[in-house]
Amino acid sequence: MAVRDTYSNFKYYQAIAPVNRDANGDALNGVDIDTRGYEGVTLVVTTGVVESMTTSTASYYCFMLQHTNASALGNGPSDYAYVANCKHIIHSVHSTGATDLTSGIWEPTVNGDDHGSMAYTIGYIGPKRYVRVVLSGTEDAASINIGAIAVLGYPANWPVNTPA
Repeated sequence: MAVRDTYSNFKYYQAIAPVNRDANGDALNGVDIDTRGYEGVTLVVTTGVVESMTTSTASYYCFMLQHTNASALGNGPSDYAYVANCKHIIHSVHSTGATDLTSGIWEPTVNGDDHGSMAYTIGYIGPKRYVRVVLSGTEDAASINIGAIAVLGYPANWPVNTPA
């Protein structure tokens, strides 16, 4: 009888390459994560200590989750939309308050007063093939070190990784 260890039973992708994100108000889109062949995906976002928000108490970063199917032309994902249905995600809300799934936000107010180095997780169980994490913030938000990985599980075929 074969043993399904975690190394052989999960596939790992870099969802957002580690980066120091300066405040500029532009969203940072993670890479397209193709869930084909897997029945579950967990996204893990890690941050370093967020510098103090200096200009306004309304300064923040938030993490959003988007999903889509393949394009009509078969060229990969297109037309991402925010995950807006509670039954499509599994997560726990941190001390920052309730999530607003109408805009895909699942961790709404990461700022220097609330968080230091943290890891945030969310499970996607929705019907779409592709997912991605988006980091967004206000124009006056401080810089943040961020990275994210996607862990795909319940593969149709395993092992998904083999030892070198």
